[in-house]
Amino acid sequence: MLNAWQKIVGHTPESKNEVENEIIWNNKFVPIAGKSVFYRSWYEAGVTYIKDLTTEDGNSMTLNVFQHTFGIKTHFLQYLGLLNAIPACWKKKLKNT
Repeated sequence: MLNAWQKIVGHTPESKNEVENEIIWNNKFVPIAGKSVFYRSWYEAGVTYIKDLTTEDGNSMTLNVFQHTFGIKTHFLQYLGLLNAIPACWKKKLKNT
């Protein structure tokens, strides 16, 4: 099962659409302190993909918008930590239309 999961999250996304649909959780490309992450409460609230953290123009949601959208109460450092874990090249692809 782990081998199948690695095939799903093991390739580098090439387009904006692929970045938006990249799964956040347990993704080796989105590490915090060198380890992939999983926040169960966020997952249960519907946060799954990179696009769940962004606005239509490719910018990151503000913490207040994120909390209101998903009904999640979280510390700003946890939220910003995850945003900062997203690779810069992905963020650039999200902003390119």
